[in-house]
Amino acid sequence: MSLEHLAAAGIGPEEVDYLVFDHLHTQDVRRWLGTTAPQPDLGTEAPMVAALPNARLIVQRHELEAMADLHPLQKPWYQAETYRDLPPESLWPIDDDTLVGPGVALLSTPGHVTGNQTLVLNTDSGIWASSENALAAECLWPENSRIPGLAKSAGRWQREVILNANTLETTAAQ
Repeated sequence: MSLEHLAAAGIGPEEVDYLVFDHLHTQDVRRWLGTTAPQPDLGTEAPMVAALPNARLIVQRHELEAMADLHPLQKPWYQAETYRDLPPESLWPIDDDTLVGPGVALLSTPGHVTGNQTLVLNTDSGIWASSENALAAECLWPENSRIPGLAKSAGRWQREVILNANTLETTAAQ
């Protein structure tokens, strides 16, 4: 997303109410939400002004809390220091499943990371979900897959589901 994309859609930066990511591994939101202190790594000598002045980041509370004491295998993925100087009012920590608005929900779906969440939209064209836990719907029912080798591999390895296991520290929890 960029301010140019918003402008092309006829949306002003002040009209953005919420930011949502399925997890916070590599999400540096300081430019979007602003900061309470200078950010020397971004070349600022004063606190950053928010590009999206009214936006709040909706995030699972336990993911924010986990950044204070990261698992050693998570440290290369998270940028915990980029969350230290965010204005507290720019964060909306939630606990588990949350209805954000009509037809928009966030479901707690731990797996890829402890605080993973899935954005679910109920639209005229159906119910849509976005998350990094499963890379394709067929991964949730691999025995019925038409993807070459997926059903065979799942059977050989006795896997009921094929999840995104690029975070080895949470594979068992998934």
